[in-house]
Amino acid sequence: MALFAVQFLFAVGLAQECGVEHYDCRPNTPTDEWDCMKSNCCWVPSDEKGAPWCTYTTGTDYTVVQHGLINPNSGFAKLTRIEHPTWPDTLLNLFYQIDRQTFSENSFVDRIQITDGSDSRHRHPETPVFTPNSTFVPSVNDGDKLGKDYFTGPLVFSDQFIEFSIPLDPETPVYGIGERRGPLVVPRDGWAHSIWTRDVPPIVDLNLYGDQPVFLIGNTGYIFWNSNGKQFQAFKDRMTIRAIGGMIDLFVIRGNSTENAVSIIQEIIGATYSPPEWAFGYHLCRWGYNSSAETWNVNQKMREAKMPQEVQWNDIDYMDGKKDFTFDPDAYGTLPQVIKDIHAQGQKYVVIIDPAISTQDNYLPYSNGIEEDIFIKDETGKPAVGEVWPGATVFPDFTHPGINNYWLEMFSYLYTQGVEFDGIWIDMNEPSNFVAGSSNGCPSSPLNSPKFELPVVDKSLFAKTLCPSYNQSAGTHYDLHNLYGLDESKATSYALKALNPDLKPFILSRSTALTSGRHTAHWTGDNFSKWEDLKYSITAMINLNIFGIKMAGVDVCGFQGPDADEEMCVRWHQMGVFLYSFFRNHNTIGAPGQEPFVWSKNGQHAIRIALEKRVQLVPYFTSTFANESMYIRPIWNSTIDTQFWVGEQIMVCPVLGPGMKNVECYFPKAGDWCNVYDTSVCFTVKSPGTLQIPTDPNRIPAFYPPETAMILQKKAMTLSEARKLPLDLVLNLKNGFANGEFIFDDGETDNSEFVKIKLFVENDQLKITCDASAESERLEAKLKRNFNLEKISVTGSYSYQQNKLRFRPDSFLLNKNLLQLTNFCETEFKMNL
Repeated sequence: MALFAVQFLFAVGLAQECGVEHYDCRPNTPTDEWDCMKSNCCWVPSDEKGAPWCTYTTGTDYTVVQHGLINPNSGFAKLTRIEHPTWPDTLLNLFYQIDRQTFSENSFVDRIQITDGSDSRHRHPETPVFTPNSTFVPSVNDGDKLGKDYFTGPLVFSDQFIEFSIPLDPETPVYGIGERRGPLVVPRDGWAHSIWTRDVPPIVDLNLYGDQPVFLIGNTGYIFWNSNGKQFQAFKDRMTIRAIGGMIDLFVIRGNSTENAVSIIQEIIGATYSPPEWAFGYHLCRWGYNSSAETWNVNQKMREAKMPQEVQWNDIDYMDGKKDFTFDPDAYGTLPQVIKDIHAQGQKYVVIIDPAISTQDNYLPYSNGIEEDIFIKDETGKPAVGEVWPGATVFPDFTHPGINNYWLEMFSYLYTQGVEFDGIWIDMNEPSNFVAGSSNGCPSSPLNSPKFELPVVDKSLFAKTLCPSYNQSAGTHYDLHNLYGLDESKATSYALKALNPDLKPFILSRSTALTSGRHTAHWTGDNFSKWEDLKYSITAMINLNIFGIKMAGVDVCGFQGPDADEEMCVRWHQMGVFLYSFFRNHNTIGAPGQEPFVWSKNGQHAIRIALEKRVQLVPYFTSTFANESMYIRPIWNSTIDTQFWVGEQIMVCPVLGPGMKNVECYFPKAGDWCNVYDTSVCFTVKSPGTLQIPTDPNRIPAFYPPETAMILQKKAMTLSEARKLPLDLVLNLKNGFANGEFIFDDGETDNSEFVKIKLFVENDQLKITCDASAESERLEAKLKRNFNLEKISVTGSYSYQQNKLRFRPDSFLLNKNLLQLTNFCETEFKMNL
């Protein structure tokens, strides 16, 4: 079967000599006609916003010289071209392969790989979850369609510069591309975003901490599986993608809905890891707790203020001279005792570890690392020396075959000193470096200064990080830079699992890449104490969920200046209860405290209400995390970036500015939308539309949609305490119908036994069923939870009456055990409401 027309697919639409479709002639686009022509490009002025005036010539596309089948599921083509005048290092021979994995009749994924003829290009080392299972191959008759579906414009493929474009529907919103700060919907006016992991505060349009080359438009998703530095540029009709190395490995996901496309994206990237239940509690930290006594005092003040708190953290203050795997014997001499007290209160403890290792003499992590030859090498073959918090430092090579044993050895060393951590926070892992490249700078080379100057912070690939020319076991840092945080996450996960084999590990990483969600949580770094940071965090959480990093959050109230004010901090907590699966208050050294207990009596009261609601909703949050492809989702295919869904049974319209008396909230379906804090307060929506919702200083608008069945915990100071208390049900009916599904396990061990509780209301009759992983008389004890069902609150509308009828405000009292009611999943419990 023939695969392609003679002219290769990238040639679509370029019939005129001077490339009037305005594909940017790179690198470093000339600014006037003379410079443009010197670059063998065409000068074509345009009124289109963002469109380049210096464009590619035509007649320089790749052509097919051989094509056929690799196997029944894979088509290939060998391509050739003449030397590109603008790119003297153009690869003249390429190999193209296409494979398809079918998921259903209307959903599939096509993987398109283009590399050099000898297949010697750098490949992303992480393996996608993709299995070709279709005999689809494009025929010669489909060649033109193939080009229009997947690519448009010219293909440029040289040693250190790749460029191609994907056609887009002009009217459908584009989501994704990260890590970035900005509006939810990607601008389509020539907006560009570079990806090169970097230690820099979240600022609009800068390259930030992560490498997430994923975007979504309608029912179609795209993953560019390339670990090199790259850039996405969005126009009304196309997305142009550029990379400074590697190959084209593009996944095109065709879903039968937007949600289905996201679920397939996540399946290819790899399943999100299952965090321990305590990770969903409230976390408290700051840079600037100057002693273990101050850490304990803050934790004690939270208890005295009756503020639920699950986890206490320490930043680099606890270290001895800011050196990893140590603690200050003077200021933090009592840290082991403080940790024991924290544990005795049913709370957890997390510490920070940075990757850079001090070169100080008689320092075990350094001497052992030198002995094991574990550090990244400079051009002379010696460990590259930079500068981070402890001064002169070297950087572990997390691709080294011996890194897992070394990293485990270091964590064991810290743990046996009495720092009995429950989770680990890995920071500064872009990797961050306080000098450019190293203490000796970077040598002049194409890797350190490639011909195409990727538009990044400080206009340098080695500003505040390592030289790209440095060497790691798996290749050059040029190819592996964006993966440093991911590789550290994998080594840290290995260490924590080895230290506590039965427990689910908790890791928080600042730098992420494709597949990071398999190993770690993420927060958005050094944000600002500003209302706009509060708002932009909605975009960040939605995007991270698309990327498969569902355990995510921000520094609540902001990390750095200006100083947080009470109203903003209260509203941030109120939104954070719902928006952030990882919910942590953290701020910088020298700034005023922003812990919940520092605010006025009224401010404390509002935050306490929010934190108590967080505890109550944790069964829903953990179940949503396990059941849903997205923990946080937007109002799909709209431009609304001021509200969000948590799963499918809570919708939130947060307060995003000071002094707001009302918020505008879009309700996407008819029925009664009832207040999460008080289900007797409902808004009746007759058809999808926007309402003005009054605000309250003690809570933000958050709603159960029609047909919601919710299981709540009781209020408690910790989640372990809440597990000992009975459960409640909330039913928000629509014409007598509602449903919900919840998963309960022991909250801490891998492969825990579990029970799945299903609630279904039909014709005003409540039905409760369950499925258990194992039937046991001791299942309740194994799951470490009280399953007594105490109270059922009902609101909404009956099925058998034309007019809506409110249920009485007092609730049903049942005082029965859910597992007993279902006879350990052998029967169905029924109750008329």
